[in-house]
Amino acid sequence: MARKKRASYTRWLKGFLAIFLGLLILVALFNVLIDGVGIFHLSKGLKYAAQNLLEGKMVAGHFQRSGEWELQRLVVEQYPKQRDAIILGSSRTMAFRKRFINGNPDFFNHSLGGGGMEDFIAVIDLYRGKGVFPKTVILGIDPWMFNRNNGLKSPWRALESGQKEMLAEIKNAGPGREAAGKSEAGDAAKTDRFSRFTQLINLDYTVQNWELLRSGKKLRVTDTVNVNDFVREPDGSLHFPFHQRYAKMTKDGPASAMPDVYFNDFDSLSNTGLLEGLVVYLQKRGVRVVFFLPALHPFAYRSCLTNPRYEITLKVETYIRDLAAKYGVTVVGSFDPALYGFKGEDFFDGHHGHEIVLKKPFEEYK
Repeated sequence: MARKKRASYTRWLKGFLAIFLGLLILVALFNVLIDGVGIFHLSKGLKYAAQNLLEGKMVAGHFQRSGEWELQRLVVEQYPKQRDAIILGSSRTMAFRKRFINGNPDFFNHSLGGGGMEDFIAVIDLYRGKGVFPKTVILGIDPWMFNRNNGLKSPWRALESGQKEMLAEIKNAGPGREAAGKSEAGDAAKTDRFSRFTQLINLDYTVQNWELLRSGKKLRVTDTVNVNDFVREPDGSLHFPFHQRYAKMTKDGPASAMPDVYFNDFDSLSNTGLLEGLVVYLQKRGVRVVFFLPALHPFAYRSCLTNPRYEITLKVETYIRDLAAKYGVTVVGSFDPALYGFKGEDFFDGHHGHEIVLKKPFEEYK
Protein backbone atom coordinates (compact mmCIF):
# COMPACT_ATOMS: atom_id res chain seq x y z
CA MET A 1 0.00 0.00 0.00
CA ALA A 2 2.78 2.42 0.97
CA ARG A 3 4.61 1.57 -2.25
CA LYS A 4 1.48 2.40 -4.30
CA LYS A 5 1.10 5.73 -2.51
CA ARG A 6 4.72 6.60 -3.22
CA ALA A 7 4.28 5.66 -6.85
CA SER A 8 1.11 7.75 -7.07
CA TYR A 9 2.83 10.71 -5.43
CA THR A 10 5.80 10.31 -7.79
CA ARG A 11 3.51 10.33 -10.84
CA TRP A 12 1.69 13.41 -9.52
CA LEU A 13 4.98 15.22 -8.89
CA LYS A 14 6.30 14.37 -12.35
CA GLY A 15 3.05 15.53 -13.92
CA PHE A 16 3.13 18.79 -11.98
CA LEU A 17 6.74 19.45 -12.94
CA ALA A 18 6.00 18.65 -16.59
CA ILE A 19 3.08 21.10 -16.65
CA PHE A 20 5.07 23.74 -14.80
CA LEU A 21 8.07 23.41 -17.12
CA GLY A 22 5.75 23.40 -20.12
CA LEU A 23 4.18 26.67 -19.01
CA LEU A 24 7.61 28.22 -18.48
CA ILE A 25 8.65 27.17 -21.97
CA LEU A 26 5.45 28.65 -23.45
CA VAL A 27 6.01 31.93 -21.58
CA ALA A 28 9.63 32.04 -22.75
CA LEU A 29 8.63 31.40 -26.37
CA PHE A 30 5.92 34.09 -26.14
CA ASN A 31 8.42 36.66 -24.81
CA VAL A 32 10.94 35.77 -27.53
CA LEU A 33 8.35 36.05 -30.31
CA ILE A 34 6.67 39.30 -29.19
CA ASP A 35 9.78 40.89 -27.63
CA GLY A 36 8.35 44.38 -27.13
CA VAL A 37 11.63 45.83 -25.87
CA GLY A 38 13.84 44.13 -28.44
CA ILE A 39 15.93 42.11 -26.00
CA PHE A 40 16.14 39.15 -28.36
CA HIS A 41 15.63 40.90 -31.71
CA LEU A 42 17.52 44.14 -32.32
CA SER A 43 15.35 44.92 -35.34
CA LYS A 44 12.16 45.41 -33.31
CA GLY A 45 10.76 46.86 -30.09
CA LEU A 46 12.17 49.60 -27.92
CA LYS A 47 15.81 48.97 -28.80
CA TYR A 48 14.90 49.45 -32.45
CA ALA A 49 12.99 52.62 -31.59
CA ALA A 50 15.82 54.05 -29.48
CA GLN A 51 18.37 53.29 -32.17
CA ASN A 52 16.30 55.11 -34.80
CA LEU A 53 15.74 58.13 -32.56
CA LEU A 54 19.48 58.39 -31.98
CA GLU A 55 19.99 58.20 -35.75
CA GLY A 56 17.74 61.23 -36.22
CA LYS A 57 14.55 59.42 -37.29
CA MET A 58 11.01 59.79 -35.97
CA VAL A 59 9.17 56.85 -34.44
CA ALA A 60 5.39 56.39 -34.44
CA GLY A 61 3.39 54.21 -32.08
CA HIS A 62 2.38 53.93 -28.45
CA PHE A 63 5.26 53.01 -26.15
CA GLN A 64 2.92 52.07 -23.31
CA ARG A 65 3.71 53.10 -19.79
CA SER A 66 6.44 50.62 -19.00
CA GLY A 67 8.01 50.98 -22.44
CA GLU A 68 8.16 54.72 -22.06
CA TRP A 69 10.41 54.33 -19.05
CA GLU A 70 12.63 51.70 -20.61
CA LEU A 71 13.17 53.98 -23.63
CA GLN A 72 14.87 56.53 -21.38
CA ARG A 73 17.44 53.99 -20.24
CA LEU A 74 18.19 52.84 -23.77
CA VAL A 75 18.66 56.39 -25.06
CA VAL A 76 20.96 57.42 -22.21
CA GLU A 77 23.10 54.30 -22.38
CA GLN A 78 23.47 54.33 -26.18
CA TYR A 79 24.17 58.04 -26.64
CA PRO A 80 27.95 58.58 -26.95
CA LYS A 81 28.25 62.27 -26.02
CA GLN A 82 27.40 64.69 -23.22
CA ARG A 83 24.03 66.40 -23.60
CA ASP A 84 23.86 70.18 -23.49
CA ALA A 85 20.40 70.04 -21.95
CA ILE A 86 17.58 67.68 -21.01
CA ILE A 87 14.09 68.25 -19.66
CA LEU A 88 12.45 66.09 -17.00
CA GLY A 89 8.73 66.34 -16.49
CA SER A 90 5.32 64.77 -16.99
CA SER A 91 2.93 64.56 -19.94
CA ARG A 92 2.61 68.35 -19.61
CA THR A 93 6.14 68.78 -21.01
CA MET A 94 6.23 65.86 -23.44
CA ALA A 95 5.70 68.21 -26.41
CA PHE A 96 8.68 70.39 -25.45
CA ARG A 97 11.07 70.39 -28.42
CA LYS A 98 14.72 71.13 -29.01
CA ARG A 99 13.85 74.03 -31.31
CA PHE A 100 12.13 75.85 -28.44
CA ILE A 101 15.56 76.61 -26.93
CA ASN A 102 17.83 79.21 -28.50
CA GLY A 103 21.29 78.10 -29.61
CA ASN A 104 20.53 74.68 -31.13
CA PRO A 105 21.60 72.66 -28.06
CA ASP A 106 22.22 68.91 -27.96
CA PHE A 107 18.92 68.21 -26.21
CA PHE A 108 16.66 65.33 -25.21
CA ASN A 109 13.19 65.29 -23.67
CA HIS A 110 12.96 62.69 -20.88
CA SER A 111 9.43 63.64 -19.80
CA LEU A 112 7.27 60.70 -18.74
CA GLY A 113 3.54 60.22 -18.39
CA GLY A 114 2.67 60.95 -14.78
CA GLY A 115 6.29 61.85 -14.10
CA GLY A 116 7.28 63.16 -10.69
CA MET A 117 10.18 63.44 -8.30
CA GLU A 118 11.00 59.71 -8.26
CA ASP A 119 11.24 59.76 -12.03
CA PHE A 120 13.51 62.81 -12.06
CA ILE A 121 15.86 60.93 -9.76
CA ALA A 122 15.62 57.74 -11.82
CA VAL A 123 16.65 59.51 -15.04
CA ILE A 124 19.47 61.41 -13.32
CA ASP A 125 20.57 58.06 -11.91
CA LEU A 126 20.98 56.81 -15.49
CA TYR A 127 23.36 59.65 -16.24
CA ARG A 128 25.14 59.07 -12.95
CA GLY A 129 25.66 55.43 -13.90
CA LYS A 130 27.07 56.54 -17.22
CA GLY A 131 29.40 59.00 -15.50
CA VAL A 132 28.45 62.03 -17.62
CA PHE A 133 25.76 64.51 -16.55
CA PRO A 134 23.98 66.93 -18.91
CA LYS A 135 25.21 70.53 -18.75
CA THR A 136 21.68 71.81 -18.03
CA VAL A 137 18.70 70.02 -16.48
CA ILE A 138 15.26 71.60 -16.92
CA LEU A 139 12.77 70.40 -14.31
CA GLY A 140 9.13 70.63 -15.39
CA ILE A 141 7.13 71.39 -12.27
CA ASP A 142 3.55 70.24 -11.63
CA PRO A 143 1.71 71.34 -8.47
CA TRP A 144 0.64 67.77 -7.58
CA MET A 145 4.18 66.41 -7.57
CA PHE A 146 4.33 67.86 -4.04
CA ASN A 147 1.30 65.85 -2.93
CA ARG A 148 2.19 62.45 -1.47
CA ASN A 149 -1.47 61.46 -1.92
CA ASN A 150 -1.72 62.19 -5.66
CA GLY A 151 -2.07 58.49 -6.53
CA LEU A 152 0.70 58.58 -9.14
CA LYS A 153 3.06 55.65 -8.73
CA SER A 154 6.25 55.22 -10.67
CA PRO A 155 6.32 51.88 -12.53
CA TRP A 156 10.08 52.12 -12.88
CA ARG A 157 11.33 49.09 -10.99
CA ALA A 158 14.51 48.39 -12.95
CA LEU A 159 16.29 51.34 -11.36
CA GLU A 160 15.21 50.61 -7.82
CA SER A 161 18.65 49.60 -6.52
CA GLY A 162 20.34 52.56 -8.15
CA GLN A 163 17.65 54.91 -6.93
CA LYS A 164 18.15 53.87 -3.32
CA GLU A 165 21.83 54.74 -3.49
CA MET A 166 21.15 58.01 -5.25
CA LEU A 167 18.35 58.91 -2.85
CA ALA A 168 20.84 58.52 0.00
CA GLU A 169 23.25 60.87 -1.78
CA ILE A 170 20.52 63.42 -2.43
CA LYS A 171 19.26 63.33 1.14
CA ASN A 172 22.82 63.88 2.34
CA ALA A 173 23.41 66.69 -0.15
CA GLY A 174 23.96 70.11 1.31
CA PRO A 175 26.28 73.10 1.35
CA GLY A 176 29.87 72.18 2.16
CA ARG A 177 29.56 68.48 1.45
CA GLU A 178 31.77 66.88 -1.14
CA ALA A 179 30.18 65.43 -4.26
CA ALA A 180 30.36 61.66 -4.28
CA GLY A 181 32.24 59.99 -7.08
CA LYS A 182 30.76 57.83 -9.76
CA SER A 183 29.25 54.64 -8.44
CA GLU A 184 29.68 51.28 -10.09
CA ALA A 185 26.25 50.19 -8.90
CA GLY A 186 24.63 51.42 -12.10
CA ASP A 187 26.86 49.27 -14.31
CA ALA A 188 26.27 46.18 -12.17
CA ALA A 189 22.55 46.80 -12.17
CA LYS A 190 22.52 47.08 -15.95
CA THR A 191 24.00 43.64 -16.31
CA ASP A 192 21.66 42.04 -13.80
CA ARG A 193 18.35 43.63 -14.57
CA PHE A 194 18.38 43.13 -18.31
CA SER A 195 19.95 39.73 -18.57
CA ARG A 196 18.36 38.01 -21.54
CA PHE A 197 17.70 34.79 -19.71
CA THR A 198 15.89 36.37 -16.77
CA GLN A 199 13.59 38.23 -19.18
CA LEU A 200 12.49 34.93 -20.75
CA ILE A 201 10.26 34.20 -17.75
CA ASN A 202 9.91 37.71 -16.34
CA LEU A 203 6.24 38.26 -15.41
CA ASP A 204 6.39 42.04 -15.94
CA TYR A 205 7.88 41.56 -19.38
CA THR A 206 5.22 38.97 -20.22
CA VAL A 207 2.44 41.39 -19.21
CA GLN A 208 4.07 44.16 -21.24
CA ASN A 209 4.26 41.91 -24.30
CA TRP A 210 0.64 40.83 -23.83
CA GLU A 211 -0.50 44.46 -23.76
CA LEU A 212 1.50 45.12 -26.92
CA LEU A 213 -0.09 42.13 -28.64
CA ARG A 214 -3.58 43.26 -27.63
CA SER A 215 -3.04 46.80 -28.90
CA GLY A 216 -2.12 45.48 -32.33
CA LYS A 217 0.20 48.45 -32.93
CA LYS A 218 3.90 48.20 -33.52
CA LEU A 219 6.54 50.88 -33.21
CA ARG A 220 7.60 52.05 -36.65
CA VAL A 221 9.78 54.66 -38.30
CA THR A 222 7.93 57.55 -39.97
CA ASP A 223 9.10 60.48 -42.07
CA THR A 224 6.12 62.64 -41.15
CA VAL A 225 4.29 63.70 -38.00
CA ASN A 226 1.00 63.80 -39.91
CA VAL A 227 -0.21 60.42 -38.75
CA ASN A 228 -2.99 59.82 -36.25
CA ASP A 229 -0.79 58.26 -33.61
CA PHE A 230 1.84 59.12 -31.06
CA VAL A 231 4.93 60.32 -32.91
CA ARG A 232 8.25 60.84 -31.14
CA GLU A 233 10.84 63.16 -32.63
CA PRO A 234 14.61 62.43 -32.40
CA ASP A 235 14.84 64.90 -29.51
CA GLY A 236 12.44 62.72 -27.49
CA SER A 237 9.51 65.14 -27.74
CA LEU A 238 6.07 63.74 -28.47
CA HIS A 239 3.22 64.56 -30.86
CA PHE A 240 -0.10 63.31 -29.51
CA PRO A 241 -2.82 61.59 -31.62
CA PHE A 242 -5.14 63.89 -33.57
CA HIS A 243 -7.95 63.94 -30.98
CA GLN A 244 -5.54 65.64 -28.55
CA ARG A 245 -3.21 67.34 -31.01
CA TYR A 246 -5.96 69.45 -32.59
CA ALA A 247 -8.41 69.75 -29.69
CA LYS A 248 -9.16 73.20 -28.29
CA MET A 249 -10.74 73.67 -24.89
CA THR A 250 -12.57 76.95 -25.48
CA LYS A 251 -15.74 76.56 -23.44
CA ASP A 252 -15.94 77.33 -19.77
CA GLY A 253 -16.00 74.33 -17.50
CA PRO A 254 -16.30 73.29 -13.87
CA ALA A 255 -13.46 72.92 -11.42
CA SER A 256 -12.89 69.46 -12.90
CA ALA A 257 -10.81 71.22 -15.57
CA MET A 258 -8.11 70.55 -13.00
CA PRO A 259 -6.94 66.92 -12.50
CA ASP A 260 -9.08 66.64 -9.38
CA VAL A 261 -7.80 63.28 -8.14
CA TYR A 262 -4.24 64.63 -7.91
CA PHE A 263 -5.39 67.04 -5.22
CA ASN A 264 -6.70 64.44 -2.77
CA ASP A 265 -5.71 65.41 0.80
CA PHE A 266 -3.35 68.03 -0.60
CA ASP A 267 -3.03 70.23 2.48
CA SER A 268 0.72 70.72 2.63
CA LEU A 269 3.77 70.37 0.40
CA SER A 270 5.77 67.14 0.52
CA ASN A 271 8.96 66.24 -1.37
CA THR A 272 10.38 69.73 -0.84
CA GLY A 273 13.50 68.39 0.85
CA LEU A 274 13.96 65.92 -1.98
CA LEU A 275 13.78 68.64 -4.62
CA GLU A 276 16.19 70.87 -2.72
CA GLY A 277 18.60 67.96 -2.32
CA LEU A 278 18.38 67.20 -6.04
CA VAL A 279 19.19 70.82 -6.91
CA VAL A 280 22.24 70.78 -4.64
CA TYR A 281 23.28 67.36 -5.94
CA LEU A 282 23.24 68.58 -9.54
CA GLN A 283 24.85 71.94 -8.87
CA LYS A 284 27.75 70.28 -7.07
CA ARG A 285 28.39 68.33 -10.24
CA GLY A 286 28.48 71.45 -12.37
CA VAL A 287 24.95 71.04 -13.74
CA ARG A 288 22.86 74.12 -14.33
CA VAL A 289 19.28 73.70 -13.06
CA VAL A 290 16.24 75.41 -14.53
CA PHE A 291 12.69 75.28 -13.14
CA PHE A 292 9.93 75.33 -15.77
CA LEU A 293 6.35 76.08 -14.73
CA PRO A 294 4.04 75.20 -17.67
CA ALA A 295 0.86 77.27 -17.63
CA LEU A 296 -2.54 75.85 -16.72
CA HIS A 297 -5.72 76.44 -18.72
CA PRO A 298 -7.37 79.78 -17.83
CA PHE A 299 -10.40 77.96 -16.38
CA ALA A 300 -8.17 75.66 -14.34
CA TYR A 301 -6.08 78.54 -13.03
CA ARG A 302 -9.24 80.42 -12.08
CA SER A 303 -10.13 77.40 -9.94
CA CYS A 304 -6.83 77.89 -8.11
CA LEU A 305 -7.84 81.45 -7.30
CA THR A 306 -11.41 80.70 -6.22
CA ASN A 307 -11.59 77.10 -5.00
CA PRO A 308 -9.84 76.20 -1.70
CA ARG A 309 -9.20 72.68 -3.02
CA TYR A 310 -6.78 73.99 -5.65
CA GLU A 311 -5.37 77.14 -4.09
CA ILE A 312 -2.29 75.25 -2.92
CA THR A 313 -1.14 75.54 -6.55
CA LEU A 314 -0.34 79.19 -5.81
CA LYS A 315 1.73 78.14 -2.79
CA VAL A 316 3.68 75.71 -4.97
CA GLU A 317 4.68 78.47 -7.38
CA THR A 318 5.71 80.72 -4.50
CA TYR A 319 7.78 77.89 -3.03
CA ILE A 320 9.51 77.21 -6.36
CA ARG A 321 10.42 80.87 -6.82
CA ASP A 322 11.75 81.11 -3.27
CA LEU A 323 13.80 77.94 -3.75
CA ALA A 324 15.15 79.27 -7.04
CA ALA A 325 16.23 82.52 -5.39
CA LYS A 326 17.97 80.57 -2.63
CA TYR A 327 20.09 78.49 -5.02
CA GLY A 328 20.42 80.78 -8.01
CA VAL A 329 18.15 78.68 -10.22
CA THR A 330 16.47 80.21 -13.28
CA VAL A 331 12.66 80.03 -13.35
CA VAL A 332 10.91 79.97 -16.73
CA GLY A 333 7.14 80.22 -17.09
CA SER A 334 4.28 80.38 -14.63
CA PHE A 335 1.14 78.42 -13.82
CA ASP A 336 -0.72 81.67 -14.56
CA PRO A 337 -1.66 81.67 -18.28
CA ALA A 338 -2.46 85.39 -18.26
CA LEU A 339 1.24 86.29 -17.92
CA TYR A 340 1.78 85.02 -21.48
CA GLY A 341 -1.63 85.83 -22.91
CA PHE A 342 -2.63 82.20 -23.28
CA LYS A 343 -6.29 81.48 -24.09
CA GLY A 344 -8.52 78.43 -24.05
CA GLU A 345 -7.65 77.41 -27.61
CA ASP A 346 -4.01 77.07 -26.57
CA PHE A 347 -4.91 73.98 -24.48
CA PHE A 348 -6.52 70.63 -25.17
CA ASP A 349 -7.59 70.13 -21.55
CA GLY A 350 -7.26 71.80 -18.17
CA HIS A 351 -3.56 71.17 -17.68
CA HIS A 352 -2.11 70.18 -21.08
CA GLY A 353 -1.14 72.98 -23.41
CA HIS A 354 -0.32 72.93 -27.09
CA GLU A 355 3.17 73.73 -28.35
CA ILE A 356 2.77 77.49 -27.93
CA VAL A 357 2.30 77.04 -24.16
CA LEU A 358 5.69 75.34 -23.93
CA LYS A 359 7.49 77.41 -26.54
CA LYS A 360 6.58 81.01 -25.67
CA PRO A 361 8.07 81.12 -22.13
CA PHE A 362 11.46 80.05 -23.55
CA GLU A 363 11.64 82.70 -26.28
CA GLU A 364 13.86 84.90 -24.12
CA TYR A 365 15.75 82.08 -22.43
CA LYS A 366 19.28 81.24 -23.56
